[in-house]
Amino acid sequence: MQAEIDCVVGRNRFPCIADRNKMPYTEAAIHELIRFCDVLPVGLPRCTSKNIVFRGYTIPKGTHVTPLLASVHYDPSFYKEPHKFNPNNFLDEKGDFKKSDAHMPFGAGNYY
Repeated sequence: MQAEIDCVVGRNRFPCIADRNKMPYTEAAIHELIRFCDVLPVGLPRCTSKNIVFRGYTIPKGTHVTPLLASVHYDPSFYKEPHKFNPNNFLDEKGDFKKSDAHMPFGAGNYY
């Protein structure tokens, strides 16, 4: 990671947002760190807007729901070895950064 930062940014300035797309491994390592450290293990409380059925259970409209984000971040169907720190979880076969639909460190939706 340091070699990638040195190559893109150098040692004479601080990184800037324009550097982000040129440092896929660094971006992947940051995403993996946030996933692995479980920054926010539970999401913000929500309220169901309609009756829903989830895994066979009926959840009535107006029910307060608090998502357990850690259950997704450590799900082996999304991450090959979920309890092992591995930035490759966020890299494609060419070494380019790839987003994961299961990565929700601050809850669902855009955060950057």
